[in-house]
Amino acid sequence: MSILLPERDDVRRVLHEAEAEPPALQGLTETRLRTPMITGVDRWALWLLVALVRYRERQEWVARVVTERLGGDLEAIEHMGAFGHPQHRDQEGLVPGMPEWEYFFHGCGCCLTSRIDGTVIDVDFVDGRCDVVDPFFFGNFLDSLEKPALPERLVAHAPPLEDAWCVDVPTLRRLGLLVEGERIEVASLGLELCERIEPIVQRLCDGADDSDSGSVGGAVYLAVSVGDYVLASMLAGRGSHPVTGLVSAHANSQIGERMTTLRERRREGAGEVTGGSFLAATAALGRGAVEQDVRVLLTETPADRAVPLALEIVAAWDDPSLNPLLLDLIEREPSDGGPVPAWRVRACEILLRHIPTDERDAAVPGTGARPEIRQTTEPELGRAPAERIRRCLVGVLTTSDERCRSRSVFPDRCHPPAAFLLYLLDESDGIRWLGNTLRSDVPNDRVEAAAALATIGTEGAKRALLERLRDTRFEETHEARAALLELSDPTAWEAVRDWESERGPLPVPEAETIEIDGCARDVFSFEDPAIREDYVRGEIRDWRERYSDLLHRWKPQGHPRG
Repeated sequence: MSILLPERDDVRRVLHEAEAEPPALQGLTETRLRTPMITGVDRWALWLLVALVRYRERQEWVARVVTERLGGDLEAIEHMGAFGHPQHRDQEGLVPGMPEWEYFFHGCGCCLTSRIDGTVIDVDFVDGRCDVVDPFFFGNFLDSLEKPALPERLVAHAPPLEDAWCVDVPTLRRLGLLVEGERIEVASLGLELCERIEPIVQRLCDGADDSDSGSVGGAVYLAVSVGDYVLASMLAGRGSHPVTGLVSAHANSQIGERMTTLRERRREGAGEVTGGSFLAATAALGRGAVEQDVRVLLTETPADRAVPLALEIVAAWDDPSLNPLLLDLIEREPSDGGPVPAWRVRACEILLRHIPTDERDAAVPGTGARPEIRQTTEPELGRAPAERIRRCLVGVLTTSDERCRSRSVFPDRCHPPAAFLLYLLDESDGIRWLGNTLRSDVPNDRVEAAAALATIGTEGAKRALLERLRDTRFEETHEARAALLELSDPTAWEAVRDWESERGPLPVPEAETIEIDGCARDVFSFEDPAIREDYVRGEIRDWRERYSDLLHRWKPQGHPRG
């Protein structure tokens, strides 16, 4: 279907009629509702286009700040990356004359962050230009908005549905509103469409949050004029307008068409967008629109690539009634013999947030507790859920460890998160796995294991870190050292001081100066111990933020809260 651009006279007429509300609303007959000014693009794609054009304008503002206030050369930054950044300026800092904004130069671009509300506007300068939108940067911008305006509010969704807008990018390209390519570039037709409806968009932004009945009625009329019955229905619900029922019926129809389209495109396996994005877009319509899809994904064999997102959706619902599906999922072995899927561990985590904490005794071998003593009231769950989770986690860790040792395939992750969750059910086994992982030759596994032990923070966790620190067979002890310093334990700090007295303190990071085309830059290596330990500390903060509540739910006694 081709795009029908609204005539400028029609836009002016609609704006005038909206001001004359309620007479304008009384004229919203069935015929009028079916003849919006714009045809060929649905309301989801339309608002995404508007938000992209608005972000494009923000990128142009960043470019002006870079050239006028930071002394940057866009073409030099694009072609030379870090070596093209302004020589006389630090890589990051406050924007001169704009103390409410921080800048950060990276690669071939620059990011500005508001110190007031956290808004992030990031841009890569492609061929010295600033009008091409990086999808990742645009998503970060939407996530950063504290109080988004109407267009961004209609496009953005909270995690795990933050990528829902991606499904409409191919639609806009097919319609000629975006240019074909890996990044997002608004075509001239898209710019013209947004330019023509800009007065309506601005009026909607001004009136959408107004509680005055007259303003709300005018906003309803404007939303209908651009074919957005969903927004019109939301606005009409604030008042007692006689057209509310009529508009709502069209909104339900519009949502139904959206659901059908998304399911068809997902079944077709549209190559431009991942299946997870289609699932996110469907979930954005409400739980009722996506629950059946989620249930199917959790029971299908082989598992679909959208299972990780389905699990995040289930986690957001926080509904224990779905536990039976998750328990069956964690016991399903990968059908292709490939790496152990991380979603099995994530499903275990969700379950541990749902099942009663007095299940834990049934899962610990050698305690004398019998699993049947504490059975769930749901007969279909079979064995005690905690025991089923423990078996899954041990299976994940054992399989992973075998693959790492054999090297017959690319070494799979040692899954420190699985070992941490196992600790909640079996303290000694969990600590043992984490301690072993501190000796992995995969750097990130060592970092995560150290973060997990620092999060646990018990005497057993400290002993595992101290054993690693004192093990002279290995030189890679920086993860353990950093984790010990993050414990609220003077004896751990003393152990680190003793270690330093034997081996010497960590040297100050030394930069290597590299020069290209007369531009010199200091470069630090990740192999530098001080740089690596700083990374470990950041990982510990992330682990504590993610897992502390779960840790204190299952282990309420004897764990420092960090």
